[in-house]
Amino acid sequence: MVYLESAKQAAEFIKSNLYDAEIKTLKRVFLDGPGDTDGFSDDYAFLISGLIELYQATFDTEYLRWADTLQQTQIKLFWDEKAGGFFRTSASADVVLRLKDDGDSAEPSANSVSSRNLLRLGSLLGNRSYEEKAIEICQAFSEELEKQPWSVPSMLMSLVGCLEGMRQIVVVGSREHEMTVEFLNNIRGRLLVNSVVIQLDPEVTDEWILSHNEVLHEVLKIPAKEGTPFVTICEGYTCGLPIRDVENLNKVLK
Repeated sequence: MVYLESAKQAAEFIKSNLYDAEIKTLKRVFLDGPGDTDGFSDDYAFLISGLIELYQATFDTEYLRWADTLQQTQIKLFWDEKAGGFFRTSASADVVLRLKDDGDSAEPSANSVSSRNLLRLGSLLGNRSYEEKAIEICQAFSEELEKQPWSVPSMLMSLVGCLEGMRQIVVVGSREHEMTVEFLNNIRGRLLVNSVVIQLDPEVTDEWILSHNEVLHEVLKIPAKEGTPFVTICEGYTCGLPIRDVENLNKVLK
């Protein structure tokens, strides 16, 4: 919980000090106040990634809303309409040559992180345009992926997600219910690539995420047995039968 609280505080600091809510943009540095340098593409990519993780740790859709807003800004400022992928800097009269990160080094490149962000946000919000953008990034770096895959290892996960699709693991039930906690602990104890986790409380519905992801409306129509939580796994915008115990969840996730 200490790590989670620190992550929340870091996100709040950035939102309060380095984010302009009116024009929905980031500043790059802070020293006794925000600097003058606008955020680069990788600043957006890593913050969006962190906000997605915060949502999946807390299921507070405020983090998801901000991630969605930043993703739209990143596309507006940095997207290459001709060849696909994100430039490192936005268009400016001061920038003679706009470059793209073309490989993962000590840190994943902005395009590797962004391709994964787009897949996960697309799956969480039912936004197919995000998924299409992720595919365009992989296509833009197809030569590297084919001939030098070791240079873009982080993008390989996105490539698999583009080819095989994403999986939504939806846990339906009160967050305090013992079975909900057991389901979530089981899911979080696994390395699940190209999967996102959503938690819904039928008694306290979040209209924002429901308005974005139509699949979740169908999930909430699945009858619960005496209010007992269940899990359903959705792929290709189609959801499977409800899973009502951890043993069967283990079998499906394996």
